[in-house]
Amino acid sequence: RDPEMHQTRKGKQYNFGMKMHIGVDSHTGLTHSAVVTAANIHDKHPLPDLLHGDELRVYGDCAYSGQQELIAQKAPAAQDCTNQRVRKTGDKAEEVQRRRNRKKSKVRARVEHVFAIVKRLWGFSKVRYRGLHKNATRAFTALALANIYMSRGLLLAQARNVPQASAALK
Repeated sequence: RDPEMHQTRKGKQYNFGMKMHIGVDSHTGLTHSAVVTAANIHDKHPLPDLLHGDELRVYGDCAYSGQQELIAQKAPAAQDCTNQRVRKTGDKAEEVQRRRNRKKSKVRARVEHVFAIVKRLWGFSKVRYRGLHKNATRAFTALALANIYMSRGLLLAQARNVPQASAALK
């Protein structure tokens, strides 16, 4: 067992290892910040490290719903667009809140796309090393590769627009 990794339970399934928390630009889908924690750390704790301060909107799941003061302190111009918890009451307000959360989740899906690339293309579905530091280095490398992969269209377009060096020498 790795002493730096811990276990957590979601439903009736136990998971042992680490979590990767990322901050993603909602327009480009590129990762701008990342934090690696043990699995037993709640999602709201690395939030200050994920915000860079220039955000206009902050999207997140229900784990970030009570963090309005922290978001206002770290990113003063940001609007809090985190999903709110929905209580099953059966009234009209519950359905309105579900629709609002669904709209916000369409933007949040860009984050899940980054995780899909990191896990499927770069094989980061399981940790390989002992200790958070080595696994964090591997995770940050996988995120950098994911950023290159996601911006490959722009990079190829820029490379095509650059005049050939050999043609300039002739």
